[in-house]
Amino acid sequence: MHYFASLSVSLVFTHFVLIAASLAQVIPDGSLSTTVQSADGRNFTIENGDRTGNSLFHSFREFSVPT
Repeated sequence: MHYFASLSVSLVFTHFVLIAASLAQVIPDGSLSTTVQSADGRNFTIENGDRTGNSLFHSFREFSVPT
């Protein structure tokens, strides 16, 4: 019986670790005026940045979007 309780705890822990690991990381590097906002770690609003002509540039320290 103790084995099944340990197995259940391990499976629940692994489930939460995998969920946390699947969250995206979008972090500006501070070299431009890029701002990033996210209420849930899955949907992001990327604003500002630097404009040159008709192009808008953003710069990120981390940009990881798991599939």
